[in-house]
Amino acid sequence: VNHNVFIAHCKAVKVLREVAPDARICGMIAATPNYPASSAPEDINFAARCNDYLNHFHADVFCNGEYPAYMVRYLTEKGWMPEFADGDRELLKENTVDYLAFSYYRSNTVKAGDFSEPLPPAAVAGKNTVDNPHIEKNEWGWGSDPVGLRTLMHDLYYRHRKPLFILENGIGLRETLPEDGS
Repeated sequence: VNHNVFIAHCKAVKVLREVAPDARICGMIAATPNYPASSAPEDINFAARCNDYLNHFHADVFCNGEYPAYMVRYLTEKGWMPEFADGDRELLKENTVDYLAFSYYRSNTVKAGDFSEPLPPAAVAGKNTVDNPHIEKNEWGWGSDPVGLRTLMHDLYYRHRKPLFILENGIGLRETLPEDGS
């Protein structure tokens, strides 16, 4: 967690609101919905925690102006909770965003894992990813999951109640130009 990035973002939001009070400002995240590998409660719980830790943490700070309780607990347990300088909490709270932008490329399917390991959340989730046999894949094995995009948008909107803007979305495909170059 790079607390200084949040603080820098809030300082930029504050200045922009002073210079251009009618401007609409966003926070940007890269997000990947995580499905449970099975209906086992452990897999469902792990997938939900991955979604919180990976997709919603930054969005929670951008939209709500504070670190969510689940992340404060996790970072504190690991000894990673950043120190807040005087005024940081107020800066976060007073400089939230008007909408949320995100990039989406794929979904993950995850099996239960251990969040007690001394790894950042992204590394914990990444090592518990399994193949999802229910989505189409390209020749390199990259999955295409349009339902994942819909699920992600639903989750982001209903959790944060902010307009959404897709910045990046794509899939790798082998493309060739027609002979005429059009």
